[in-house]
Amino acid sequence: MESTPYETLMAAFLDTPDMADWEEFVAAARRQLETGADSVILPAAFLRRVIDDIATSPLMFAAVQGDWNRHCEAQGQPEFKEGSGAEVRDDDNGEGPF
Repeated sequence: MESTPYETLMAAFLDTPDMADWEEFVAAARRQLETGADSVILPAAFLRRVIDDIATSPLMFAAVQGDWNRHCEAQGQPEFKEGSGAEVRDDDNGEGPF
């Protein structure tokens, strides 16, 4: 079966040095977490590129989005939930609550 243009593009992207940094980052974290470590030492190449996004946009992570959505529900403000099933708000400028 022939690959779609998207599959071809994705395969090429996954083979870039940038994605090699990502794979190393994830693999190092998983190896250490699987040992039960309370903290981990990670390769810095990928983290240097994304730390500002992580620090300012925590709702990009599904796990944090779930925490936020539960907090919204617990505070009686479900209209501020993010992600799947959340309403789009007119006052939301895309920056989220952080």
